[in-house]
Amino acid sequence: MRVDTVQPKYTLLDLGYHFNSSGELRTVEGDEPFQYTSQEEYEILGDAMTHEVYDLLEKLGLQRIVLKKPIDAGSDSEFSFVFGSPHFELKPTLLVLLHGSGAVRAGQWGRRLIMNENLDRGSQIPYIERAMANEWGVLVMNTNNNIHLINEHEVPLRYSKDSGMHAVNCWYRFVKYARASRIYVVAHSRGGQDISRIVDEFPNDNRIEVVCLTDANFQFSNSRASHPVVINWAAQPLCSLVKPILGDPKNLSDRVHQLWAGTNEHDRSSYIAFDSIFHILERYDRRTDMDCLLHEAWNIIEDGYNRVKSHAEVLAHPNTASYVAADYVVQEGIITDFNVSGDIVYDDNDHEYKSERQLPTEASLKRKAAMVKDDDVEEEEDEEEEEDDDSQLLNHRLLAPVSKKVMLSEKDN
Repeated sequence: MRVDTVQPKYTLLDLGYHFNSSGELRTVEGDEPFQYTSQEEYEILGDAMTHEVYDLLEKLGLQRIVLKKPIDAGSDSEFSFVFGSPHFELKPTLLVLLHGSGAVRAGQWGRRLIMNENLDRGSQIPYIERAMANEWGVLVMNTNNNIHLINEHEVPLRYSKDSGMHAVNCWYRFVKYARASRIYVVAHSRGGQDISRIVDEFPNDNRIEVVCLTDANFQFSNSRASHPVVINWAAQPLCSLVKPILGDPKNLSDRVHQLWAGTNEHDRSSYIAFDSIFHILERYDRRTDMDCLLHEAWNIIEDGYNRVKSHAEVLAHPNTASYVAADYVVQEGIITDFNVSGDIVYDDNDHEYKSERQLPTEASLKRKAAMVKDDDVEEEEDEEEEEDDDSQLLNHRLLAPVSKKVMLSEKDN
């Protein structure tokens, strides 16, 4: 488990990097994209990037709030922290954001996307800006911030020894007594388990109206009299999708509506599904025709795919084949990331991807055009991180609702 520091050992500028006006991580000298060199340097840069994102959240007007009781003594370094928009606890509508497991922290969906592409694709900033434009309150949890050092020994943070404890205590401290009459949640990957636990721990909080999952699982609780609407935008190959799979409200184990995220990449699902998610959140009320709204959200994803497909031109003959510079290319009906940033990248759970993807050359473009499968990418588990079961959703096909995983039942001490 990674140990968070109050201040990074190095800042991005110390390491010769900055985010340019397009939110891309670039070298200060030469404006070059990030290039992977070693795991050690990757982690140092990742730590600096995390603190830079924290600073960006504060520049948006969010406040860093220590997760502690007013009566608690001790240094703030003994506690985790979250980010909240100004007066979020007074807003009628509150949006709560929950990231996945691994190296990501508050403000991030996917570290790989931030470091190799840009902030729009990998950070939670677009969600925060859209919510604040709607005059909603925003609360950003920091569920992977669990450990600090005391005399070189790793010690669990109080109230945050694991992601579930952080999520439940954060809800109790900042959400339970907030004035919001409606609460929306967007949770990615392992964040689905965290919001499941919150819903279970607070069975009488009926203000939770919609839970939007991006490639995540959710476990319904039998202890609740009423349940929120739960929708999962699953990362799947296009060929496995035929139509939305709408949950049966009469069946407790089948209440998660399944939509396509618009990508087969786990860590990219929150970015691609953005417009579809806000189409739901900005139009929902308890009298809404959910079937109609879900099909509209599906159409937004489908329209986005068709627009991308129309701009991704692949010439069939390998001797003359080339790729149009677009966010994605299309191969055999599957949207695949056109990543040109390096040969080793990592997702939000620190799964390592080794590939032959390089900055495009004539030879590499011909080689890419000849490929019929994305076999150049193989996923390896980072030995330093626990396996994120949610990532296994990539191996499912949406011919039936994604199976739900049983939540851990033991309580925190």
